[in-house]
Amino acid sequence: MEGMTRCTMILRMRHFAVVTILLALLLGATGTARGAALLFEDFAWGMPKSELAKWPGAAPGEDSFAGDLLLPEALFASMPWTVRLEFAKERLVRVTLIERYSRERLDAVTRQLRVDKFEMLSVLIDDSYLDLVKTLKTVGPDGLREAWAGFVQGKTPERMIYAWFETSGMAEDIKLMAGSLEQLLMMVAPETREAEVIVLRDPDTSAPGALLVSFSFPVLQKMEAP
Repeated sequence: MEGMTRCTMILRMRHFAVVTILLALLLGATGTARGAALLFEDFAWGMPKSELAKWPGAAPGEDSFAGDLLLPEALFASMPWTVRLEFAKERLVRVTLIERYSRERLDAVTRQLRVDKFEMLSVLIDDSYLDLVKTLKTVGPDGLREAWAGFVQGKTPERMIYAWFETSGMAEDIKLMAGSLEQLLMMVAPETREAEVIVLRDPDTSAPGALLVSFSFPVLQKMEAP
């Protein structure tokens, strides 16, 4: 009897997950039809590169930025940034803010993302990955704090990527059901925005050298990939 009850619960959860995914896709498609999803400020997903190239100060990127457009300044977290616009098939898919690293700037970005209803859900240190959603589900809040401390302590990585997601539009049921970040992203609306906060090490000093904040729609981009 207990086995039948557990089986019924699993089937209900799977059914709920399928319905949630279909509803998210439907709402996402409707939202896109009503108006373009904004990556950052006035930069909307899918804007033509030819249109953005006409903006004041826009310049083509070179070397590792080849194919991109660069803009001289935008404000985020009350601080100025250089803007990198990235494209796929000549359509805008990512907006990245770039500046030299400082602890003050990183703290300001963190505060602003929290104000904007983002939550940090994963961390990548070089090739080591910590899924905060999965860890919380597995070991609880105290275990998550211990896992975090052990993960970041004493490291001087080439890069650290803190993945923040705009969670204000996510239903609480979805958050409770997801056992990992991957599962969560299978159940959210396509226009769920991610902000990757990236710290790159200065090769000359081994200290943090650059700070990037990169806005994208990873679910939408994956859906539209060939």
